[in-house]
Amino acid sequence: MTQVRKYINSEHVPTVPPLSHAVCFGELAFVSGQVGIDHNNQVPEHFSEEVENAFTALEHVLAAAGSSLDQLVKVNCYLSNIAYRDELNELYMQRFPEPRPARTTVEVGLAHGLRFEIDAIATRGPE
Repeated sequence: MTQVRKYINSEHVPTVPPLSHAVCFGELAFVSGQVGIDHNNQVPEHFSEEVENAFTALEHVLAAAGSSLDQLVKVNCYLSNIAYRDELNELYMQRFPEPRPARTTVEVGLAHGLRFEIDAIATRGPE
């Protein structure tokens, strides 16, 4: 049996060409980087709000892919300044209860004044 890739976009998350919010292959969902822009496509003033918005976008994309936060396997977090790491960890522990997925956090240059981005791999039910 041939597995087919399924391209996912959530109606609750702005679609930014040239990417899909997620690509599903078999029982895995590969989620593109999600950012915390607000409903006006602006970067929130507070880092915590930006992170929470990105977490919510991730949840919406996972739901559209037939998955959820508790099915995450691997998460990558990108910070514009590693000094945000402690605040990120506090927010992350509140949103992602034990057992948490494997995670990597790195400092990178992010576009448009963003301070945070998150991408992920999750399991999902069979088609």
